[in-house]
Amino acid sequence: PTVRRAAKQLRDPAALRRLRGGRAAVAMVIALLVVGGLLATPWRYTVDGAATATLRDSRPVVATIAGELAEVLPAGAEVQAGDLVARLRNPAARRELARTTAALEDARLRVSHLELLRAESKDANDQLPEARAMVSDLRDQLTELEQHAARLELRAERSGVVVRSQSEADLAASDALTLARWSGALTDPENLGAWVESGQVLAEIADPLATEALLVLPEEDIERIAIGQSVHIAWAQSPGVVTHGEVIEIAARSHHAEMRDESQREREGYLIRVRLADAPSYLRPSSAGKARIDTGSTSLARLGLARVRQLFRLP
Repeated sequence: PTVRRAAKQLRDPAALRRLRGGRAAVAMVIALLVVGGLLATPWRYTVDGAATATLRDSRPVVATIAGELAEVLPAGAEVQAGDLVARLRNPAARRELARTTAALEDARLRVSHLELLRAESKDANDQLPEARAMVSDLRDQLTELEQHAARLELRAERSGVVVRSQSEADLAASDALTLARWSGALTDPENLGAWVESGQVLAEIADPLATEALLVLPEEDIERIAIGQSVHIAWAQSPGVVTHGEVIEIAARSHHAEMRDESQREREGYLIRVRLADAPSYLRPSSAGKARIDTGSTSLARLGLARVRQLFRLP
């Protein structure tokens, strides 16, 4: 009887519809469970960006008076503290130094002449104090001018390597007058003879090992970056070699140069500073590479929600 009832129900269209509906409901529940499991499953998430090698604890080489660039060491040159990095020429200062030197020599000769005549001439004796005062005044002037001339020689404050100043590219891009005087880096040999203003940074002296890297990331990735996250960098100059490090600083929105329009502002990024644990000895400043930051695990649901918030700028 049970078999007959089952066969009869299978021939009943209404019973078949109920059976199919139940199977569909079960399939829907299973599908929802599978999708929910996938959305809740933690996935490893990484953020990729461009990396640039930098040197820490750098000291700038700054011109304290204006002059023509007569001599400069190229980028990459090794120096010791006190070594000459660059020499400037200032024609006006040189002429004044020569004039004062000659005037001092004349004043000394006059004093010597008056001292010889003082015993026989009252006028010579009376003129001697003024002549001696003139010598003293000119000596002070010459000392000041020599100190001024010494500042035309720019020396390294520390031992290290000469590197291009970080600010040179921005200054050259934003100052039309600078472009008229020189272009590129002041450490480039083609810029010999360029006029350097007081306060201009010619170069920097830094630790010869590139122990840090700078990353620039877009705004949509910055929410997942945190101090201490591990970073892996593959440098273009050494294919197959991966350097490891960790995030040590998340800087504010980067703005190396003035953005001229909204489209440029949209392309701004955030600066991430990375301490390198195993930087190769041959790595040099400005070396380029590709970085990958391990931001930990996240679910597909949280990742999708973050993307929606970024798309619509939700808090």
